[in-house]
Amino acid sequence: MGFSNIISKSANVSQYSEIGEGTLIRKNVVVNPSTKIGKNWIINRGSIIEHDHIIEDNIHIGPGAILSGGTYLGKNSFIGTGAIII
Repeated sequence: MGFSNIISKSANVSQYSEIGEGTLIRKNVVVNPSTKIGKNWIINRGSIIEHDHIIEDNIHIGPGAILSGGTYLGKNSFIGTGAIII
């Protein structure tokens, strides 16, 4: 049995994305289509995850971070506050 996801009501998560179990999505987060998110995530307030990502397990995204389209993040990655990944 896995862990539940907690997704803020103010987050905008595309129905065309996959969210792994145990994920926390905070206020004002945007997750766009064709994004595959692994297990045990924290996506902090105001972050934007654009389209066509593959992102593995155990990831922490700091507040206000932006991931532009088509990136890959390996397991156990940490993206700091306000970081921009192109």
